[in-house]
Amino acid sequence: MVRKLGNSVVWYIPLGLKNWFVKRGVTNVIELDWWQEVCHKNTDITIACVPAMHWSGSRTPFEKNNTLWCSYVIKASNDKIFFCGDTGYSPELFKAIGNLYAPFTLAAIPIGSFMPTQLMQHLHMGPEDAIKAHFDLGCPRVSVGIHWGTFMMSDEHYLAPRQVLDTVWEQYINAAKDQPSLVSVMEEDNASIASSSSSTIVSNNTMTKEFSVTATKFITTAFGQTISID
Repeated sequence: MVRKLGNSVVWYIPLGLKNWFVKRGVTNVIELDWWQEVCHKNTDITIACVPAMHWSGSRTPFEKNNTLWCSYVIKASNDKIFFCGDTGYSPELFKAIGNLYAPFTLAAIPIGSFMPTQLMQHLHMGPEDAIKAHFDLGCPRVSVGIHWGTFMMSDEHYLAPRQVLDTVWEQYINAAKDQPSLVSVMEEDNASIASSSSSTIVSNNTMTKEFSVTATKFITTAFGQTISID
């Protein structure tokens, strides 16, 4: 994908990854540190690099954490998107992002690769963590579960995150009967949706067709935390 798109797009990347792109002939890159923002040229789109709780590595023991890991906030005139990179759950982290950037139109939150919990909890979130993050972020209008349903990357079955999300959200509903903001859990178009009066959590791995943003193309590379925009 990087070679195919090359310099035809701008690549917004975390610190330390520029050399990887340059070696492949791609120089149209902008490195970002945590909490750094940049305006995409000739648009009203702003890309913000925000912290995540993860790590970066290589195939050698000498290059651990030499590059930054992150999540992104993409802001346009009428919409804000939170794209969450690989991260463990931290209430302080997500509340800080929500306090600075909410309200969000859409949040893409990882829900897979979370077992065994003792090993993975500092690197990846499970469905329950994703629900907590949804609330910490200020209840985006729609939150979509990502990072699941394709590969077996940890001990849980690759389809388990959806089932766990349904179960955990039901528990949240039952525990919050007296809170009118939490309404119901419903099925729609074969996608599990956890719904409230102001926000929705979707556990399918397709994006709602009705949602549109100003940017014409969002592309995530194999890094999981790199975005390019036409």
